[in-house]
Amino acid sequence: MRGRPALEIMRRVRDWWWATQPSDLMIAPIPEHKKPARFLMHLLGFQRIGPYRAVSNDGIEREYVA
Repeated sequence: MRGRPALEIMRRVRDWWWATQPSDLMIAPIPEHKKPARFLMHLLGFQRIGPYRAVSNDGIEREYVA
C-alpha cells in the first residue's frame, strides 16, 4: 500500500502495539539517509533520540538514528 491508506494501517499497528505489549518504549533503527523512513517516523509520532552505529543484517556497520 501507499499513501494515506498505508499510513492509517501503520497507525493502527502502532496503537495495537501499545495496547497489547507491556512496553514503555519502542526503539527502531531509521537510516539517516532515507527521507521516506524519516518522514514516516514523524507521521507516526515517533521522535529521534540520537545517532548510533550498528551492524546491519548484511554485516555492514551503518549509522542509524534511534
